[in-house]
Amino acid sequence: MVWEVYAKLRLIDLTDYFEKVPLLKGSTMRFLINTNQAEVSMTPTASNLPAVQASVLSGNTCPIMLTSQKTPSATASGGKNSLGTNAIKLSVDIVKSRQNGHQTSLTSCRLYAPLYKFNPLAEQRYLSLAPTKRVEYEDVFQYQFSGVNAGDTFNFLVSNGIADIQSVLVVPFLSASANDGMNPFLSPYGTAGATPDPIPLQQFNILLSGVNLFLENEEYDFQAFSHQLASSNQLNGGLTTGLGSGLIGKFEFENLYRYYYGNASRSLPSEEGVSRSVQIVGKNASAQQISLMVFVAFRRSMTIDIQTGARVQ
Repeated sequence: MVWEVYAKLRLIDLTDYFEKVPLLKGSTMRFLINTNQAEVSMTPTASNLPAVQASVLSGNTCPIMLTSQKTPSATASGGKNSLGTNAIKLSVDIVKSRQNGHQTSLTSCRLYAPLYKFNPLAEQRYLSLAPTKRVEYEDVFQYQFSGVNAGDTFNFLVSNGIADIQSVLVVPFLSASANDGMNPFLSPYGTAGATPDPIPLQQFNILLSGVNLFLENEEYDFQAFSHQLASSNQLNGGLTTGLGSGLIGKFEFENLYRYYYGNASRSLPSEEGVSRSVQIVGKNASAQQISLMVFVAFRRSMTIDIQTGARVQ
């Protein structure tokens, strides 16, 4: 049985470059999109969570999620298994890349982009006013650290030097040894990859070139998270009345969305363009061994020739 799902990807969601780029003439762009494709094999048993074998065909995480296989009337000690006892294989992938004989009506991707035909005088004026345009956008550096035991402190150097750092995000996950021997990113019983695991970190801080981003080490809770996020990616730093965001509340933060975020965009003019090292310190306050995924967002720029669409610098 095959279910087809058609996805619509907005360019500004892939990268904010497309939100900043101006009107270009004769521009050529190349897209490289990585997708998460996985396959899970299992044999249903009387247990609600049978052992599974998962493999990632492409990407880094398993987008398949399984729930209990028992009927609503089943109990923990017995009852009818809704899936039977036959071996089952579930896969999520691009239909065209699989040789399973299935045919789909949509055999290619479509790119929708606004196109404008200028009046010749208006085009000449537009090109003469600014023949080149400097575009500033954000890029992301990512690294992972594993094997932080329960109650241990950690001190990791993320990078020796990154210029124009905007923010640092630390996302904790259970290690394989604390997750029944299965890598959380491959487990179909959790949301790891899409969400963090609710792991508390204490004495947390981010150091940029040895200087603390927070005045002192944080017992990082929802209040600290909300304070750091308040001025990030919001119009006028979230200071305009009636304009704000806050989809992650206290309950959501404490039970699932434990992101550890630091806004590093506030810097002196003399520090712009200067490479700075990134270091994270803290303590694993949970009872399990964990790993940490670190994302460093930094500003990049390029100069584009508007008439040809070519990158000048």
